[in-house]
Amino acid sequence: MAVQMVNRLRSVSGMAMRLCVIGAPDPCYPSYGLVEEPRSLGVPGFHLAFRDFARAVSRFKVLLSDWRPHVVHSHLWTADLVVAAALKPGASHHVVHIHDGTLQRGHVLRRMIYRMLIRKSRPRFIACSEALKKDFMHNLNVPETAVTVIRNGIAAEWLTDSTPPAPSADRLVVGYAARFQAAKAHHVLIEAMATVAKKIPRARLRLAGGGAQLDSYRALACSLGIADRVEFLGRVLDMPPFYDALDVYACPSLFEGLPVSILEAMARARPVVATRIAGIP
Repeated sequence: MAVQMVNRLRSVSGMAMRLCVIGAPDPCYPSYGLVEEPRSLGVPGFHLAFRDFARAVSRFKVLLSDWRPHVVHSHLWTADLVVAAALKPGASHHVVHIHDGTLQRGHVLRRMIYRMLIRKSRPRFIACSEALKKDFMHNLNVPETAVTVIRNGIAAEWLTDSTPPAPSADRLVVGYAARFQAAKAHHVLIEAMATVAKKIPRARLRLAGGGAQLDSYRALACSLGIADRVEFLGRVLDMPPFYDALDVYACPSLFEGLPVSILEAMARARPVVATRIAGIP
């Protein structure tokens, strides 16, 4: 999402766009079409420990001093906190992009710290769905006037005129693209495939993505006796062919805003089965 915004805004607005990531550099950046490689704060992990948080803030302050941005646009709650803590009052406008409900439903102390720090940068908020906006306002005491809904989008190049193949009586390919973590609920889909496989012997499940819980989901497929029916593809860089090879795209996620993967599957003319949460309906 951030890469797409940087590339598009630079091309249509003439803005000087720069991208910073909290974690380590991604070896795949050259394939993203970025004019300038993102700067990395080199702080590992998504859920920052206090020491890592302090390091990230300190390093981001150096970048702010160098770049002197008019607007800082942060994605996901850890980045929101780093930006809020690093910004000097009035130095830059802060825009917070709300992608999912993980923070709102998370630890009470985490929400308290977020509310306290986020007041410092006085941001404007963008929510990717109406449901997420209401959830954010309710759980974090943000006024409605501070939150604007701008739904997620994908590049027009994703759109296709192809027609998805009709599943045959003895074949079904189901796919899901997400990082392997509890909120994405891969276990629900793997357990469902064990049931489907009894009725459709040639059914297959293709899972794109990486993450800390990958090995545990491999073990689950083995324990259910469907290891030969579940393909763990790892990180997939060329996604259109992934969707094109499916009969159905499934999204069993428990916490979302408006999943980009669903938009991509729809753009590739694939039917979608998903949980009824947040912006998905």
